[in-house]
Amino acid sequence: MIILHFFLGLIYILLPIVFVLYYRIYYLEKEEDKYFFLWGFVLKMFGAVSAVLIYTQYYSSGDTLYYFQAGSKLLDFLLDHPNAFFDIFLSPNLSKYENLDFIYYKQGLVYYRDTSSYTVSKISILLNFLSFQSFLLTSILCSYFSFFCSWKFYKFISKKVDFEKMKIGYAIFFMPSVIFWGSGLFKDTFTLAALYLLMIAMVNIFGYKKISPSYLIYIVLSLYLLISIRSFFLLTIFPFISMWVMLLNYRKIASPAIRFFLVPVFILFILGGSFFILKSLTQTFQELSFENLADKSKGFQSWHTTLKGSAYSLGDMDYSLQGIVNKIPAAINVSLFRPYLWEANKAIILLSAIQSLIFLIFTFYVLMKLKFIYFFKHLFRSPGALSLLGFSLFYAFIVGFTSYNFGALDRYKIPCLSAYIISLLFVLDDYYKELSQN
Repeated sequence: MIILHFFLGLIYILLPIVFVLYYRIYYLEKEEDKYFFLWGFVLKMFGAVSAVLIYTQYYSSGDTLYYFQAGSKLLDFLLDHPNAFFDIFLSPNLSKYENLDFIYYKQGLVYYRDTSSYTVSKISILLNFLSFQSFLLTSILCSYFSFFCSWKFYKFISKKVDFEKMKIGYAIFFMPSVIFWGSGLFKDTFTLAALYLLMIAMVNIFGYKKISPSYLIYIVLSLYLLISIRSFFLLTIFPFISMWVMLLNYRKIASPAIRFFLVPVFILFILGGSFFILKSLTQTFQELSFENLADKSKGFQSWHTTLKGSAYSLGDMDYSLQGIVNKIPAAINVSLFRPYLWEANKAIILLSAIQSLIFLIFTFYVLMKLKFIYFFKHLFRSPGALSLLGFSLFYAFIVGFTSYNFGALDRYKIPCLSAYIISLLFVLDDYYKELSQN
């Protein structure tokens, strides 16, 4: 089996590298595209391999290992019981089975009976089959899917700017937290990829009126992954995708008078639509209601503050609505700009602290460059900037309020990182466009 994994590894690693080099030379013309196609691929694979090494050599346990083991055991079960194929793959989880005698480790019970974990385990079945049950190759296959979705998102976003193309690539492919947590066999890999695909498809179809079979596939795949793994992501992204689409359609109205009179209508429509979407999704998924947000925060705070070294605090907590609202600035700050350098007492936390410092410096740079007040002028002129900034701040509040541990936060916050930086780059790009026209 070791020899088989070795030769399979050569095929699964060398052939994609050859393809990347070939595609880069013969199908890409712009230098920035060539650069990010190569290094984006390399960094995704590096992130997957790093996760494998850290979780096997340092931790010897963890979610990614359990997903692999659950998928491996389910694959063995299916090979012995092929008639159970549809039951295994079409079931949201295996909670209906009273006796899961093919579970051989205690953590497996959760990974078979929890829908989100079981979804990743089902994905692991397919990847285990392709990799002949090699954890390293399974993780590398995940990195290929992650790279594909990230590349599509890069191409989608880079078409919207004229002056900030290189920085767009850095924001998507070079984010340390995203490289590690968004490349291997993690929930975060699939949910981040799903967010990218959903934004690409929805904005192109409803905002730019571009219909393509691939966009329909993106919507179906992304909705499946998000609903099955982390359905509350739809609560955080859908209102802002809707805002992006509506603002794009609003800008297409030729008459200034009609646009002027439609402003309050659009504002009410966006606010009202977002309210009903949130209400509907909350009732459907029951994950982000006020009570659950408070309960989740209390639970995480109780657990994570008992961990030494990487726990953080937002101060005295009042779990009333007003108390939670009062913590919005602190929660956003901890997600985007903390840990501070002096709060880092581990190598991995130090890397996150450096990343947060860069976020803080870049934020001040943009605000100073645009003299702060003009920042909002250019922000409101860019539908993408307004929507991505709204999403990133809303999501940053949620994870900052509920994590209470820098290690966990570094993982949970990756969906808002690239979105935040890209929103600022959209603002800068609009500023440079105005300068070039004057």
